Amino acid sequence: MARNFHIDYGAKDGPNLIDGDTGLEVGAEPQQNKVVRQLTNLKNYGKDPMNYKPIQPTLPFNPEEIKPAKRPFPIKKPFISDTKEGIDFYTKTLKEEATHKLSPQENANIDKMNRDMKRSVLKDHIKTLKPFDNLDRSTYPSRPEVRGKLLEIDKLEKDLYPPKRDHFKHFTKTGEFLEPTKEEIRRSKLPSTWDVIYQNMTPLEKGQWNAEQRKKGMNGKTGDLLPKEEAKEIIDINLNNNIEDIRQIRRDAETLRQMSRDAELPERKFEIKKEEPAGLHETFTKDRLIIGDILKQIEEDNEKI
Repeated sequence: MARNFHIDYGAKDGPNLIDGDTGLEVGAEPQQNKVVRQLTNLKNYGKDPMNYKPIQPTLPFNPEEIKPAKRPFPIKKPFISDTKEGIDFYTKTLKEEATHKLSPQENANIDKMNRDMKRSVLKDHIKTLKPFDNLDRSTYPSRPEVRGKLLEIDKLEKDLYPPKRDHFKHFTKTGEFLEPTKEEIRRSKLPSTWDVIYQNMTPLEKGQWNAEQRKKGMNGKTGDLLPKEEAKEIIDINLNNNIEDIRQIRRDAETLRQMSRDAELPERKFEIKKEEPAGLHETFTKDRLIIGDILKQIEEDNEKI
């Protein structure tokens, strides 16, 4: 028979191996054997450090016997026949699968049986639910079976004993709201049974619960349905007959990517520079021509004289 072990990381002298059946620490290695083992390891290391393999202490158990403990689910619901959903399903089946058309009296009898079964189950849950005791772990509200019973008691009480004053029904008839009483105001400020249970779950338990509810398409914290993802349109392309269409799709996609890249680039302003004239400067040339005309005029005047 496999034995259960777990490691106590909060031990004074470091992590200790605890026997799950007895709750006691697995026997440690005697001090004399420990010293002999350490000295032998030191001697072997001095002889051949390259091929040295330390001698490990003998375990008081077979490692193959150790099996990881399976973590229980955060909430363990009562058997289906002891729940509100199970009783409603049973009475609904009686009505739907009757071999003849049920009379009003027969329907009333089935409804009465539904309420009687729920009252009986509610009394049984309250009777078997032990009062909280610090010294009795079976009474802790953090235990999965206790959580399941608390949630089921809350459902049955709300179904069997609805509030005496129906605000919504009164508003639909008169168009006016009822003035809330002090008791109703006090209850509205209190958290629900589910809120208290969910807030006191460990992070690991919340992860387990939320993952299980997501598989059912529900929000683990609120119980609401998760929004469904819109189905993406899939284009059926025949690779053998529509090669040109595929190429055109690729070209269009590349054009769109290029337009997107161009739109992200900052706008550039280009300035056109005038070409500078080659050779001598225009002003210098004009001045030299004027000086040349003046010198030519002087020479002509001297010739006349």
